[in-house]
Order: sequence, then structure tokens, then C-alpha cells
Amino acid sequence: MCGCCGAPHIIVSRTGYCCRESRKKACNNTVAISRKRIESRVFAALRSAFLSPELIARFEESLDVERKKVADGSLDGELCCFRTALKKAEAGRANILAAIAEGAPYAAFKGKADTLAAEITALNDRISSIETQLASQALPQEDARGVYQRVLQEMDQLLADPDLVDEANSYLKMLVDRVTLTPDENAQHGLEAVMELSSDALLPMPQDGENAQAHACKVFC
Repeated sequence: MCGCCGAPHIIVSRTGYCCRESRKKACNNTVAISRKRIESRVFAALRSAFLSPELIARFEESLDVERKKVADGSLDGELCCFRTALKKAEAGRANILAAIAEGAPYAAFKGKADTLAAEITALNDRISSIETQLASQALPQEDARGVYQRVLQEMDQLLADPDLVDEANSYLKMLVDRVTLTPDENAQHGLEAVMELSSDALLPMPQDGENAQAHACKVFC
């Protein structure tokens, strides 16, 4: 997004971006930047955010909670509840199919059938996830920081692979709300880039009270 007028940046060449309104002579932000350059800056800023001590501590805490759930048997209880719910949903779907087979109009049951189908899919996904977690209980437990470093390495590989960059961008859209580009002759490539995250989970909170909320989700690239 353009930091001068708020318009989106658009592709103006095979690899370059520029403010849409500047092309109409309606904005003074005429500084273009290549996709490779801005992506490199955004990726570097995300890596830095991921390496913050606060985020690593949150990851360790979350992993510890999940491991305790496996160890104390609470996942077995969840699995039992989900399997019971699945049987109930499948029985409901079977009753609908039986009614239709006996001549009941499909239109009268379509809404309920669609709801049950979505519920069955969600329950199967959740059951599969819990079964995977339970299966991992028998494996040697990797140190939390080791797990975290491995995840970061896999993220780096994903971001660095040209064949996977589009997939990487789809994940980034879940983290990044926008990147604002403002002309600045002293900034890299002549543009100041500020990334706004969709959550402050990646960032340490500032300590200056009043400005903490305003800057919690912003990262300079």
C-alpha cells in the first residue's frame, strides 16, 4: 500500500511494483520496487520477529501445554467425545438419506445435510489430529527449542524455493495485513517499508505504555 495516498501498489513491469495513483499522475510516490526486493525485506523482518525471545518463550509454553495434555490423558477424553459426536452426525446423515430414499423431497433436507457433511469433515480432521498427537507420545520428546529451530529452518527453505514462493505467500497473507511503502531517500531502495501484522503474537510488546498498542503489530522492513 502507498504511504502517501493509501492506494495499492500494482505491477508496472514484469517484476516491478509502483503506486497505482502515481500512474495516473494523482500521487507523487513514483518510486518503484521489484517483487524480489520487497519480498526479501519482508521475509527478513519476519525471520527477525520469529526469533524474538518473547515468541520463542510462547512457543515453548504452548508446546509444553500440548505435551501435558497428551501425558495426562485429557486427549483420550477429547478423542472419545469427538468419536461420539461423529457417530451421532453420521447417524443423522444416514437418517436423511433413508428419508430421501423413501421419497422425501431432497430440498427439504438439503440445509441439514450440508451442515452435517461439514460437521463430519471437521470431526474427522480433529480426530485425525488427536490420533497423530497420541501416536507421537511414544516417540522421544525433542527439546522445544530444537523443534522451534527446525520449524524456522523449514520456513526459510519454503521462502527460498522459487517453486514454493506462491505457497509461501499464501501463508504470509495470514500473518501480514499490509505493507506500506513510503518514499524516503535515506531508506533502502528509496522506500521506507512498514509491515503490519494481523496479530501481535510475533512481536514483543513495547514498554512505553501509551504507544504499546499503536506499535505492537508494526515492523519496519
